[in-house]
Amino acid sequence: MDPNVFQERLMELIRSINLRFTALLHDVYAPLGITPVQAIILLELMKGDSTAGELSKALHMAGSNLSNACKTLERKDLIRRTRDQQDQRIVRLAITEKAQKLFCSLKPSPRDPQFALLREQSDEDLNIILQGLERFNMLLISLDSLEQTGKTYKEQEEQP
Repeated sequence: MDPNVFQERLMELIRSINLRFTALLHDVYAPLGITPVQAIILLELMKGDSTAGELSKALHMAGSNLSNACKTLERKDLIRRTRDQQDQRIVRLAITEKAQKLFCSLKPSPRDPQFALLREQSDEDLNIILQGLERFNMLLISLDSLEQTGKTYKEQEEQP
């Protein structure tokens, strides 16, 4: 396949998937009073406490955008922001018990249209989708690695 045609089609698909996925996330999280961006921040913090800088890097989010979202989450008592004891310039972020309970309440219901639609798909189709996404994710990891080290992910794995 011509690389230009591939790139153009890929960008169209990513744009389309992103719009639809963002709308889906909005439908899921709006009843909880949070935006998709706030939900992504909370999900990342569920992995463990983080500094604002680490979180910004992990989410590829500008510091100012992250700061605004975190202020809102803090006002809603969903995260706790504290200054590092050794270095007051560093802000540590942690998820609160209220946020943990909020996410625990997000159990898919068989009545949800998304749940019903997924049940209609064959296991084979769902596995094909997951395999394609995993391959795409590996391509993105390789591109990221190439930007950072000048070597693809596979080339780095092959080194002794």
